[in-house]
Amino acid sequence: MKYSLKLLFLFFALNIFAQSPPHNLVINGDFENGFNCWDNPAILDSIIKHSGNYSAYFTNSHGMINQLINVQQNTNYKVTFWIYLRDNFSGDDWGGALCSVTDYNWILLGQSIFINPNNRPINKWLQFVVNFNSGNSTIVRLQIGFFGGNGWNSSFNIDDVKLFKKSQNNISPVLTNFIVDPNSGNLPLVVNMNLSGFDLDGVIMGFYFQTSDGGFYEGNQATHTFYTLGYNTITAILLDDDGAVVSSSVNVFVYGSQNFEINITSPFQGNYYETELPQISIQGTVSSSPIEFIWFNEKNHQSGFLSVMQNSFSFNLPLRYGKNDIILQARLPNDIFYKREFRVYRKPSNYSGPELRNFIFSTRQVGTFEKLEIEFDLNSVADNYWFPYEENLPPNLNTG
Repeated sequence: MKYSLKLLFLFFALNIFAQSPPHNLVINGDFENGFNCWDNPAILDSIIKHSGNYSAYFTNSHGMINQLINVQQNTNYKVTFWIYLRDNFSGDDWGGALCSVTDYNWILLGQSIFINPNNRPINKWLQFVVNFNSGNSTIVRLQIGFFGGNGWNSSFNIDDVKLFKKSQNNISPVLTNFIVDPNSGNLPLVVNMNLSGFDLDGVIMGFYFQTSDGGFYEGNQATHTFYTLGYNTITAILLDDDGAVVSSSVNVFVYGSQNFEINITSPFQGNYYETELPQISIQGTVSSSPIEFIWFNEKNHQSGFLSVMQNSFSFNLPLRYGKNDIILQARLPNDIFYKREFRVYRKPSNYSGPELRNFIFSTRQVGTFEKLEIEFDLNSVADNYWFPYEENLPPNLNTG
């Protein structure tokens, strides 16, 4: 028995209600009022700043600046700040730029690493986070600046210092800009990727790019070369300091010509096959011999190399229950890659439940609160598909 059903879905945005940032307990953490509320001055800089009009510039002679902040006892807090290491920050010794939190009596509650040109890049704004628990303290001492040996000629800027209570429910990072240029072109295609974002209740710990042909890059900028014709995907990923992840993907179309083909000859032809077996033998032909030839099953993450003899190949393909999406990829003599994809569906031999087939979507792009219609065919041996169906119904049970 075959039924045609139509389902209506209404999509809701997760961020319907704007989330506001946590309350910053630091007074004048952006140094817009000079060093008001800080116990010692550094140098007010209007040239290099992360936001606003000013930042604080430090050298060896300025040491650390402090601010006393009222907190609640036994509460988790975060400190975030931006730092810019100048190109004249030089030397080699212990220490460097530092942010630390102590109680009123100078007992350490938390601190950053020592930041210097040996562990972080110069001429670039970087954000750091310090986590601490207030313990029995109702007043903490926030310190930031230079702390280290005389072997350093320190030179760096600090801006946008914040201290706030850590929220119980982490706010996910926000991806503000994801640029891929160009997003189409001739094979081989070189694309530049750029990513930006922010985190309201912490810092961005990782910027990543992942490509559909296996590339992976760390950083907010990267370059990748596509060697495969057709649609490819680039996914941008943001990771915050509490482990929350957001991502966004774009398609890149690569066009050109290739005198190469992969054909499946047995046990099927085309791009789809159904079986009850845990493993099948795939046989096929290629139009010419590739330098490398591999297969990959996305379902079980198994893969292997293929040998080509007289333009023919064969291999045993292990399967898991459900949809097994298979990729055949060949590297050609000109270092261009050719990819062929097909699907093998493994169904249990004793399965008698319903099957959903032939999905039709009214659109592939759905906005917030917009309706999406999905039509599909339902294949079932049940007389009434609204009720559960059991082929061997126990005598004490019935559908009434």
